Amino acid sequence: MKDLLAALAVIAFAASGQALAADIVHDAEYYIAAAQNGKSWKAEDKRLDQELAEFRNNNGGKPPNIFYILIDDIGFGDLGSETLNSIRGYKTPSINQFAREGMRMARMYTEPSCTPTRVAFMTGRQPYRNGMGNTSVDISGFGLAGKEVTLAEILSKVGYNTVHIGKWHMGDIKEAWPTFQGFDYAAFPIHQQGQLTIFHDDAADEEVSVGIGKNNYDDRFTIDEWLRTDASSMVTGVEAVRGGSVREVHMRTGGALDGSQVPRNERALSEAGDAAPAQAGRR
Repeated sequence: MKDLLAALAVIAFAASGQALAADIVHDAEYYIAAAQNGKSWKAEDKRLDQELAEFRNNNGGKPPNIFYILIDDIGFGDLGSETLNSIRGYKTPSINQFAREGMRMARMYTEPSCTPTRVAFMTGRQPYRNGMGNTSVDISGFGLAGKEVTLAEILSKVGYNTVHIGKWHMGDIKEAWPTFQGFDYAAFPIHQQGQLTIFHDDAADEEVSVGIGKNNYDDRFTIDEWLRTDASSMVTGVEAVRGGSVREVHMRTGGALDGSQVPRNERALSEAGDAAPAQAGRR
């Protein structure tokens, strides 16, 4: 059933914007925006189609790479705009230029928390429709259902190699892992481990946590500190290829997952190519 849904999505992905739009029921806000901007959208779509066709022609028939970065816990305007940077009191000129040269997509079903945001982006559906509307901060025992069709699966069907590096946070059950949701290679923590970062003295010093650090902790009932572990050392990272078993690894900042000196991004691309040799030329 999932393969059928993915195939249908690929057909829709390849269809013209006009034909696709006719099959989608949008929310009321979209129709208001469309009435206001419909003519300019149509002109922009035509220009983008021409640019993509030219790119494919100059790139051996291959489409452009897609590089997506998701950053948690930042506000609107923290990055990408010089005007809004001035409100924050700092500058991000390189990221601003990157934003100007790309396409700005400012409309998406999401909430101001990580799991619903990631699910909405990966599936194109409102998170509550698949039970992923809340953010879990511990080992939860649930996740994105295997039957969901993700953006990574759609891109795989049209010939892309797919790689995920870093926080996943869409479930800690096997079917929810990125390598079972369309990615050829992934290096990620199985469950959300951000909470571990608040269980030590640094967080207490910043008053994120109370009753942990020496500065705000009443130790009159404490006999010893034998059970005070370094929470940052409890983080567990794994890596895997599509459909395979995960392998626990010890990550170090800037290093490769296996302890070698191969940069992590090069290793990821190599693993993705090994997982999908027929697509090795499209990275």
